[in-house]
Amino acid sequence: MNRKMTHNLLFVHIPRTAGTSFKNYLQSFYTADEISGNWAGGAPVEFETLRQYRCFYGHCIYDLHKLLPQPIDLITFLRNPVERTISTFECIERNETHGGHAILHREASTLSQFIHHPRFHFDASNYQTRVLGMVLSEEDADLLCSEDAAVEKKGEVWRRFWNEELEKVTEDTLRIAKERLSTMFHFGITEAFGQSIEMFAFKMGVAIVGEELRRERAPDTQREKRESRYAIEDIELIQYENKYDIELFNYAKQLFYERYGEFLESKAKGGTVPVVRTRLTQTMLESRFETAGGWRGFRQSKQGMRTFGFLWEVSNRCCNDSIVLDISAGKCLYKSFFEHAQYVAFDSPVDNPNVGNSRMDLHGDAHQLPIREESIDLCVNLAGLERYKNPYALFQEIARILKPGGWLFLHVSFATAEHGTPNDFFRYTRYALAEFCTQNGLRVAFILPTNGLFQTTLNLLEYSLSTLDESMRNPLTALVNQAIKPLFQKLDDVDGVAQEYPKSCRMLQIPSAYCLGALKPGRHTVSDLSITKRDLLEKITACPICQGELEWRSEEILCKACNKVYPIRSGIPYFILD
Repeated sequence: MNRKMTHNLLFVHIPRTAGTSFKNYLQSFYTADEISGNWAGGAPVEFETLRQYRCFYGHCIYDLHKLLPQPIDLITFLRNPVERTISTFECIERNETHGGHAILHREASTLSQFIHHPRFHFDASNYQTRVLGMVLSEEDADLLCSEDAAVEKKGEVWRRFWNEELEKVTEDTLRIAKERLSTMFHFGITEAFGQSIEMFAFKMGVAIVGEELRRERAPDTQREKRESRYAIEDIELIQYENKYDIELFNYAKQLFYERYGEFLESKAKGGTVPVVRTRLTQTMLESRFETAGGWRGFRQSKQGMRTFGFLWEVSNRCCNDSIVLDISAGKCLYKSFFEHAQYVAFDSPVDNPNVGNSRMDLHGDAHQLPIREESIDLCVNLAGLERYKNPYALFQEIARILKPGGWLFLHVSFATAEHGTPNDFFRYTRYALAEFCTQNGLRVAFILPTNGLFQTTLNLLEYSLSTLDESMRNPLTALVNQAIKPLFQKLDDVDGVAQEYPKSCRMLQIPSAYCLGALKPGRHTVSDLSITKRDLLEKITACPICQGELEWRSEEILCKACNKVYPIRSGIPYFILD
């Protein structure tokens, strides 16, 4: 390994992301006169002077490279937005030399006050997305690079950019940040600091200086201890104010571990590594939704668009290390939405004879799930709740297996025809769904109807026509499509026809289905990536009778506590009880 960097580097140092440690590491490979430290690009400078430097770092923006006269490679570190915000608050709180220390103690002594305070809101709200996604126009860049422009004029440009432009953060800012991250020379994750250093050193052909750099920053125990000092409401406020940063961080983690897997393969030459798959784009998922999901023409109805939007939202709540349990997975019609996560398909061939056995990972009874307590990050039940004889037991089990901070998502039939008979038992109002959640300690985030009563009426009418013989069905269907369907679809869009729980509405609520999201309160811990599906199943399963530890054998599974033996049939663990 070399002890000298051959690249020109700009380290975009986002505060509180272990950047100081990484900066100190970089300094090992450059001489003092090759480094320009803490340069944010705002100070007047002769740009020809900058050519002598080969390493730049500072609390700057991505577009700062436009002001440099030499070709440059960009690097940065990202951190979990909740952790970064708390760390920023605590740093200012304890650092008496910080410019905001006195203001914080005088006007923003609590975490929620800190987040809302005008002096600190910029740092506590989507800061990472702003730094990576905001665009410095070519006109402004040219002016800042001009040695003829007045210092006052340059200062005016920088003030406008920092005070006005960077305040504007949108979906487009997030898109740009993701694109830049994907093409950046290297980026690391604070929570995987040792792995980030390993990969960077390998790419640069240099040594890892100092064993302390191999250690991970902020392990789960430290993060839990830090977050436990604050109310859950404060944590949720941070998440609300950092929705773009959370999506950017999840995207970064997914991309990072994908690259880390490639790095390990290169290093080990064929060694087994965790396989990290890329999240499918919205366009690709729309195509799958129409084919595998069987919902042709879903874009033509509000019901179809709202259902797809619900599934898209659910898919964005998980990342590559999330363990997703799909209860009543059936034929796994919606598995595509979780391609990037650790997906486990679960169903009962007894209760659901149409289950796609070849696609299942586990067979069992959802009333007694063979899953360890608090081992699942996200649980979904899509169009399956109506066929459970004891829905309260199902909610009880889901609450048991969800991690604190884990999510439950349901798509529940309401005003629909019988289906999956004879295993079709119940229909649920939004108040019943909310009650099931509340009784089992789950906090309802939303209950959203897929449509209003006019679309439901239309759906039932079209279903009724489908039962007639062809001679009657065809002319009546043509009449409905021409005269009734356009009118009913328009009426269904009237405000107040379908509203999210618990809002009251002036018309009766009769949707075809409800979409529910509920959160198990608590502080979430990250799941480990499993190398194979078998490793994952061994990690999360437990005896459905006594919750005892299991011993996995080649053709059967033994409970070490109660000695119950469960067979493995065609490679699928069979936890069905007699």
